[in-house]
Amino acid sequence: MKSHYYAIASLTLGILSVFIPILGLILAVLGLIFTYSSIKVAKETKQPLSGLSIAGFICSLVGLVLQSFIAFMMVSSYI
Repeated sequence: MKSHYYAIASLTLGILSVFIPILGLILAVLGLIFTYSSIKVAKETKQPLSGLSIAGFICSLVGLVLQSFIAFMMVSSYI
């Protein structure tokens, strides 16, 4: 059951990472860490992998790519 808490946290952080500029980079990385923790706990307790953890991984990954692109564009506009 503990893996579901990590999965919910990863999904929440992943969604927030898409919508919050700059801070989204940190949230995306935290979302990926919580996704890894969720998968690890699910494997240790032999629970089925939750769809929430997969959705959290995808949202965190999209947020990381999007926020990295935004940060790159901001830095390149100052050069």
